[in-house]
Amino acid sequence: MLKNVKFFDNFANFIQQFPEVTDYHMSDIDVQDEIVEEIVSLTSLQNVTISRCTLGSNVNVLLRGPTPKLQHLDLASNSIGSDGASALAKSFQHTPELQHLNLARNSIGSDGASAVSTVISHSNTLQHCSILTWLEIALVQMGHQH
Repeated sequence: MLKNVKFFDNFANFIQQFPEVTDYHMSDIDVQDEIVEEIVSLTSLQNVTISRCTLGSNVNVLLRGPTPKLQHLDLASNSIGSDGASALAKSFQHTPELQHLNLARNSIGSDGASAVSTVISHSNTLQHCSILTWLEIALVQMGHQH
């Protein structure tokens, strides 16, 4: 565990040296909430790809704060599930410029897909709904949940 704490401290110090970074890509890492919080504290982010990082339902950490410039969010293969997709959908108010959203291979199920689509298509308060041009929810295991 000490090794993980050291990695987080080093990562936090590293990422804070680049406050104007616009693109962040991470894959195949078991991500801790603290690392995601450091990443999204960069308000200049425009493109974020976090794939195969076992975010799970803790994906809501991603959009807790303002991400005013975020245009591309790729969260493929993170085991987000229905609860995670619903939590993420509620956070879209922090992403007024979002144009591209990838939730493929996350087992979000019918409830999660419905939550995302409802927020995108029916919200009067989200400025970005009209500029979302790409949504991928392939292989999300929709249908009857057992």
